Amino acid sequence: MTEKSQLHTLSKRLQTVASMVTPGRRLLDIGCDHAYLPIRLVKEGKAPGAVVTDISAGAIERAVAHIKAAGLEDRITARLADGLEGYQDGECDTMIISGMGGPLIIDILETGEYLLDGFKEIVLSPQSEIALVRRWLASHRLRLTDEKMICDQNKYYVILKAVSGEESIYAADEDEKAVQYAYGPYLIDRRDCVLADFLEKEIRRYEAALEAAVRSEEPRAVSRRRELIAKKEAACRVMKSLTI
Repeated sequence: MTEKSQLHTLSKRLQTVASMVTPGRRLLDIGCDHAYLPIRLVKEGKAPGAVVTDISAGAIERAVAHIKAAGLEDRITARLADGLEGYQDGECDTMIISGMGGPLIIDILETGEYLLDGFKEIVLSPQSEIALVRRWLASHRLRLTDEKMICDQNKYYVILKAVSGEESIYAADEDEKAVQYAYGPYLIDRRDCVLADFLEKEIRRYEAALEAAVRSEEPRAVSRRRELIAKKEAACRVMKSLTI
């Protein structure tokens, strides 16, 4: 596929991220890479403009080239920046961070926390540690309003949408809350079919790890088995709730 055709063809993950963005809002895409997502949204009239940033000079060079190829230099600004560094409060309405690990996303949000109230919505697609991201949002006055889970090329991705607000959507019980952080309150409530497919594989993975831990003679094996049993039981409990 040529670069020109890629500008019009987003991956399933990026299509889902795009679907979570409220039309008519100016975008900040952190870690934009090729800038395919903001180019698509601006070109289709779903966003009036965008600011795209990346810590990599090479990524910004590619983004600038693609923005020029799309004829959008007057509507999309590209900046070499680390996270929210160099961003001016109020420039954009929607923040997007996708394709990074959960701890890195949290680090970006924490570093620029004083700017978060200036966004009408935040759309995140963490590649790992999704439970940590949900927990961080909940503890920093960012209310989860929607989430989607997809399978793209045999990999599972979760996309989260949050807004400023202290209202809790999580259970009061700490054990139940931990399960919601791990698997998603909206996904569980909707009995999401992709989540069900993911859980089947997750349970099998825990079972295989348990078998290995049972055979292990390492000092930590006992605590590891307890940890795996607890995780498997939580996954099985969610799985059961999805099929009732």
